[in-house]
Amino acid sequence: RNNKRCQLKTNDILVYSTGAYVGRTNVWLEDSKAIASNHVNIIRPNKEYNPLYLSVYLNSLLGLWQAEMWASGSGQRELYPEDIAKFVLYRATYQFQEKIADLVLQSIQARKKAKTLLEEAKRRVEQLIEKKSCWKEMLKDSAQEKWGYKEHTRVKHILLGKYLAAWIPILGKHNPKICYFAGFAGR
Repeated sequence: RNNKRCQLKTNDILVYSTGAYVGRTNVWLEDSKAIASNHVNIIRPNKEYNPLYLSVYLNSLLGLWQAEMWASGSGQRELYPEDIAKFVLYRATYQFQEKIADLVLQSIQARKKAKTLLEEAKRRVEQLIEKKSCWKEMLKDSAQEKWGYKEHTRVKHILLGKYLAAWIPILGKHNPKICYFAGFAGR
């Protein structure tokens, strides 16, 4: 409440100012109360720049190159507000900026829709599994189908037995205790 500069406003551009993602940006599109941490710089663009366009520009090769150029520090890289003020910006036409902003908004909507569709797909699969009693039966250890001993499994057991019979005496010469774990032999 006391520090108005760290309180976020809709369309603020948030710039990672510390660490591996230094210079990466996102736009705060929410209309809710929030504050930025001390590892985030806030850009409040003037009317010449659409915030979504400017964020895309800053995340482009040219924007990230400038962030890397102006960041300082050897271990933990830092990007200070006075360094961001040195960035060279490309002021595209209003129409171009609006087109980029529209594409970003479409992308956000598509991401939200994709997440909703994936959740719906998961819910339907879970409902199908719950309906089918055969799935529940197959999960029980008492299901006879689990304990069938097929020919290829029998051969694997024979090979494993011969392999271990040859190697255990060799390994036992150097190790007083041998622990063997396998997950390939089947039931």
